[in-house]
Amino acid sequence: MVGDGLNDAASRAQADVGMSMGTRGNLTREVSDITLLDENPAKILSVIRFSGLASRIIRQNLFFTLFYNGLAIPLAILGVLNPLIAVTAMFASSLSVIVNTLRITARNRTGMGCKPRGIPSPELSGP
Repeated sequence: MVGDGLNDAASRAQADVGMSMGTRGNLTREVSDITLLDENPAKILSVIRFSGLASRIIRQNLFFTLFYNGLAIPLAILGVLNPLIAVTAMFASSLSVIVNTLRITARNRTGMGCKPRGIPSPELSGP
């Protein structure tokens, strides 16, 4: 549900994903999962594409973790693999997840124009 005023706040609160356009009122921001800082409707498509990217990266991170740890740990337990190599594989798994997740951060810096709930916006913060 996407809205820009107080009259649709209840609908956005009940929706699976609620988006507010603009930053007019506190209630509008509080009931929304995503707040678009400007009132450009094209940003809605950017948010949907961004969520698809985030979902893909989460699935890739799960694959990296399960591949490295699911392969190296059992082999180390069976004595086929040196435990030090298994620890290195676990570190490589964590490192690949971090590097892959940085793709989300890099994409967010390109100017999505949205802020997730719970992250204060600089122009809304007090002195």
